Amino acid sequence: MTVRISLYDFYAYTIPGFLYLTDVLIILLLLGIVQFDFQFINQISGTLLTFMFLGLTGLAYMLGQLLDPVAEAWFLIFERIKPSERQFKEYQVRLKEYSSSTQPPKASDWPILLAYLRNHNNNEEVIPDRFNATNYMLKNISLGFLLMFLILLVGMLLSDFDSIMLALTAAAGLGCLLARNRSVEFKNWFYSSLYEAYIANQMNDSRFRQLDKINQKENGEKPLQEDQVPEPSASRNKT
Repeated sequence: MTVRISLYDFYAYTIPGFLYLTDVLIILLLLGIVQFDFQFINQISGTLLTFMFLGLTGLAYMLGQLLDPVAEAWFLIFERIKPSERQFKEYQVRLKEYSSSTQPPKASDWPILLAYLRNHNNNEEVIPDRFNATNYMLKNISLGFLLMFLILLVGMLLSDFDSIMLALTAAAGLGCLLARNRSVEFKNWFYSSLYEAYIANQMNDSRFRQLDKINQKENGEKPLQEDQVPEPSASRNKT
């Protein structure tokens, strides 16, 4: 049995995983358990540093995977309507502009649409996968910054006031909000790209001809006759 990890999954969990590791390091520094010793770090060989980096990368990936359900819960706290249902409502309105006879799937059918796109792409990643992976990365980054904000805030309250600590706390809070907002955008793009792909596959050649005639008429051009429109198969043979 082979275990396959896509590049999208790797960076979606590893990058925020390093942020989670940074949160752990900040806790250890505030508690005085660890201290930076730059002279000791400079004495470490390059080979050992490479193995340490690889080990930390694997640990970051696992942390990203383990904390992803928590990041998903944080993502949905302020979402009254699920992103799939919200985008599906917009999709239904747009679908009527293209075809009144197409029977759209339900909002819960998005995994089927994604499997359909992957099947037609030789089971390789498609554009919605990229949007979804970026959403996973950003929502975990948002959670990482939220934890950092809380850790720094508690540390600042329990110690003497420090302007640097205050600036870092504010930056972590801002990073949390920005990452979450961008995560929402990429999640919406993920669902809308699935529904748009479904619309494109449902539109047949005659529908494209009809849209072409409408566009030519609006531009003041003489619409092509039915026998003047090249068949898709013929154009593929020429190429």
